[in-house]
Amino acid sequence: MLALSDVDAVAAWVYAAIHTIVHFDELLENEWHERAAVRCVDLALEELAAVGRLPRKADERARVVAERLLALRAEYRIERLGPEWTARRPFAGPDADPIDGYVAARRRAFDAYLAVRLEAAPPELRMRARARYDEWRGRSLEPYLAQMTIAKTLYAEGFCERREALSSETLCVALHVGGVYHLIDIWERDERRLFSDHAA
Repeated sequence: MLALSDVDAVAAWVYAAIHTIVHFDELLENEWHERAAVRCVDLALEELAAVGRLPRKADERARVVAERLLALRAEYRIERLGPEWTARRPFAGPDADPIDGYVAARRRAFDAYLAVRLEAAPPELRMRARARYDEWRGRSLEPYLAQMTIAKTLYAEGFCERREALSSETLCVALHVGGVYHLIDIWERDERRLFSDHAA
């Protein structure tokens, strides 16, 4: 039999799991935003490093661009843009709203971090990075979310599998207690409406 403290812990974990499922696509979008923004800054830096006179031979050209890239990173103080964010990114929302406010707080924290880190960079770098980011977002975000969401299942078809979206009403959290799995709906169901809809 579970003690009260165990019941409280189970309730907290189940709530956290439900909250994660409900907000999973928003969490994914934050992850995409952070990775894409950092990558776009890297690509914009590479473009700037390749501007100007370069040797004709490919290996010499690559060496010169790499040297310029290192110099630009040092000049703009963005040598470890991605790793430093990974080390400091928050894992809770603000004190007044640590759970429900997490997604928005993390987005604000990253955007503020990136703005501060790019203060020393020239407007051209920021403009190039922003243009590439907007292009990527327009064509890459939705496919990324569609691929990575957990609200899908696989159906076997011949020699391949078909991904199909799951209705939010069918999503559950599985709780394993005493050798038994308990499925907990993440949405409260109105059985009266369910039966009246089927009757109609």
